[in-house]
Amino acid sequence: MNSRIIEKIKILNSKTLLGLLLISIFIGTSVSYNNSRLVVIGFVLLLLFSLLFFYYKTYVFLLYGVFLLFQDLLIINLTPIQNILKYMDDFLLLLMLFLVILSRISQQKKIHFEKILIIPLLISIIGLLGNTLNHSLTFVAILGLYFFIKPFLFFYLAYSLSFTEKELLILLRAFLFVALIIMGLGIINFFFPSQFYSFFNNNIYTYQRSGLLSVQSIFIHPGWFSWFTTYIGLFLIGYFLIYKNNKLGFVGVIFITSSILALRRKSIVGGIVALFFTIITSIKSLSLKIKIITISICIIFLILILAGDNLLNIYHTTLNELINISNYYENPRIALYYVAIKIGIAEFPLGVGFGRYASTASVIWYSPVYYEYGLNNVFGLGVNESIYGTFLTDTYWPSILGETGVLGLILYSIFLIIILSKMNQSVKNEKTLFLKFFSLAVSMILIQSFIETLASPLFSTSLGGFFVFGAMGIWKSLLYNEKGR
Repeated sequence: MNSRIIEKIKILNSKTLLGLLLISIFIGTSVSYNNSRLVVIGFVLLLLFSLLFFYYKTYVFLLYGVFLLFQDLLIINLTPIQNILKYMDDFLLLLMLFLVILSRISQQKKIHFEKILIIPLLISIIGLLGNTLNHSLTFVAILGLYFFIKPFLFFYLAYSLSFTEKELLILLRAFLFVALIIMGLGIINFFFPSQFYSFFNNNIYTYQRSGLLSVQSIFIHPGWFSWFTTYIGLFLIGYFLIYKNNKLGFVGVIFITSSILALRRKSIVGGIVALFFTIITSIKSLSLKIKIITISICIIFLILILAGDNLLNIYHTTLNELINISNYYENPRIALYYVAIKIGIAEFPLGVGFGRYASTASVIWYSPVYYEYGLNNVFGLGVNESIYGTFLTDTYWPSILGETGVLGLILYSIFLIIILSKMNQSVKNEKTLFLKFFSLAVSMILIQSFIETLASPLFSTSLGGFFVFGAMGIWKSLLYNEKGR
């Protein structure tokens, strides 16, 4: 038998097998008491997944990412197993982390811990301290902590897997192929909406702006389509700038331009800001700066030609809403920011604790904080609306400020600034072209995604955690390998 296969199988020692068996028993008894068949089936499936993960980590990681892209679509159309699919992302994330840690222990290797992750650990302590001081329910605090820490778990998982350049090129090519399909389906969605929704059945939330349909492709919300196409576009432009690949640069421009089909302001602005930020901070070469400016002008020009009037109407509407607002509670998103600031002042320097403000856990168990500050009376933020769809998780940073306070917000900002500054240094100083490209691409993606989170819960979702924080973890691993692990 191949020695590499034997080595991988050896990882599944008694400790690993016992751990998998305990997980199987827990899941089996949670679903149905005294059902030994579920335990056996669960154990076999976990064992199979573990073998695949250990031997084909690149492809398992890839399939997991593809699953996240299609997860909502699968949940809608596969109703018999939709409850399993809803939690599959979190379960597989925790399982992969479990396997990574156990494999290190089994091989008597050091468990890597990146120092930058001390910052989210400090924020976690601050949040739990807020829970303690506010006497919140333990299970709410734990669930809230998990949703906060989830993106950093993706960071650590991707960092620990330590992908090689060859493996990363496989991932990038595969995700580009999937992205082309998603963009193509978005174009079909735009021209043939009724036929598209009849086939995919994902018209739960359909939007029109200035008389035009907001395209969502395979997603259940147009915002995901605009963010993802911009994400892929920035990656391709990063590759073009370092490797001088004109074809991929052109495809990158097409991807970013296609994001206008969703008619989302954040993604368009985020993509342009990311490009210009790169000019100012990361690029030394005058020729590269000219190329980025040219690309940005081309994107803006294409956007204005294709949807200039409609976008101007959208921006004018938004500006009027902000200028003419007489009460902060009129707009749910503004209300969340306003109350977060009030909480930051009232609870200074801490917050109200995890699972208690503007987070997923605060929706599952409707937080008493909403009654305290009158948010229960705001449209889209009420207790009954949390059952059918809510604006309570329509942002990200209000939850950080509200739950972990000013201290948590400052520490989180420091985390992002450190990551971004080190990426910029890599772009300027690293000699390895691939690391240079990856640093440039992920820095642009981080800026674009940060702007997205001003009015989106991107960082607290599995999709955002995988594609943004996972990319940051991969970059950190590349940097670590370059210096000599």
